[in-house]
Amino acid sequence: MRTLRSARVNSVASEIEARISAILKDVGRLTHVSIGCVDWNGRLRTKQLAVGQLEKALCEGTAITSAIFATDTAEQPIETGRFHDPANGYPDAWLQLDSSSARRDPLMDSAPGMVILGQLDGEFAQYCPRAILAREVARLAALDLRARCAFEVECHVLDESSATMAHKIPIDLTTRAEFTRMYSCVDQALADRLLNAIREATVGMGVTIGTLHTEIGGLLEAGLAPTLALRSADDLTLYKYLVKTIARQQQSFATFMAKLSDAHEAAGAHLNISLRSGANGQPLFHCEGGTNPPVLRHFIGGLQRYVPELFVLLAPYINSYKRFGTASFVPRTNSWGLDNKTAAYRVVTTNAELARIEVRVPGADVNPYLALAAIVAAGRQGVALALEPSAPARGNASDSDAPRGAPLPLTLAAALEGWRNSAFARATFGAPFVAEFAASRDWQLTQFARAVTDWEVRQFAEGV
Repeated sequence: MRTLRSARVNSVASEIEARISAILKDVGRLTHVSIGCVDWNGRLRTKQLAVGQLEKALCEGTAITSAIFATDTAEQPIETGRFHDPANGYPDAWLQLDSSSARRDPLMDSAPGMVILGQLDGEFAQYCPRAILAREVARLAALDLRARCAFEVECHVLDESSATMAHKIPIDLTTRAEFTRMYSCVDQALADRLLNAIREATVGMGVTIGTLHTEIGGLLEAGLAPTLALRSADDLTLYKYLVKTIARQQQSFATFMAKLSDAHEAAGAHLNISLRSGANGQPLFHCEGGTNPPVLRHFIGGLQRYVPELFVLLAPYINSYKRFGTASFVPRTNSWGLDNKTAAYRVVTTNAELARIEVRVPGADVNPYLALAAIVAAGRQGVALALEPSAPARGNASDSDAPRGAPLPLTLAAALEGWRNSAFARATFGAPFVAEFAASRDWQLTQFARAVTDWEVRQFAEGV
């Protein structure tokens, strides 16, 4: 057994060495490489490393500030958080680069760039989204299972800039004219300059898009191609980077907020996941003869049992919950159904290769690593415990008599209560991460409670 384990370790080490050698040969005329990881809000945090330092960083890792976890989405310090700590001097974390994540960055003007992602090591690994997902993938592998995943993500492309976004009320934000009609061939032709730039950039970065089109309510939707779990989260992270940057280059503004206003459609990031055998890659979610296989039932059972406790990882912001109050294709119940887009978990079994669960809960604002970790953990536990789901919902899953699991917590405060009280969350993600992530969401609630909104001005300025 020890000999086999040593052989596997040596094989992995040789593979990593080969990848590092390939990267170093490929740097060409690069002057720098962007290296980094994501914070809790899914933002890509990188620093530019001189090419001469790359080999050492790939082999040994490099320092990156732990202060990437110290600010909120508006770059304001979370004063009550562990990482906003002047007295402790904002210590560095250690970033171990993943050589398999290296991608060419086609948006650098001076020379072709490169992006390499990694995971934090040591005491900070328990707080690192990419490391958290990697641990869940390893736990799934221990059951001889692996997940193939793909996100379908929507965003608004606005005729705005950072300056106008800061000074307009939400209802006055203007969608680009080419993004006003669903599946419009005319609109997509008019938007070709932007869409083609996105297609070229994603090809250049190795992010495979299966579909790209205008959606209902002025949204732009991309269906990313299925791949292994960690790479699928990388793909969505890099896709967001590309779209935001390209939109600004073309004097527009792309936002992945879940809900802009009542006048704008909610934006989702549906997660498609299928399980394969770790031994031979055989799809495990396909229904033979109309009978759902046990692994599919138990995975859904795990989702229904544990997603309510992990919901804050799928809807991480106050704004995320505005999406659930809209009259659109957004699930409001802990339900599943066969090809049913009103359910939280839509099961598609067209054929063995396409068989999957489409998790329709996350909005476009989601951190893909944490969302995927939550779904993999919940489903894995369902498989391990052979949990059975409710009956499938037929028709509108929001109807009062439709079958479902425990209620979904459809406010941030309720989601935080479930998260803090969850023994499964603590066992899966660790008590320190559960506490600190909750504290960062408490900060949102505190800041929002102090803010005066444009709705309050319209409602009360003259009428009280």
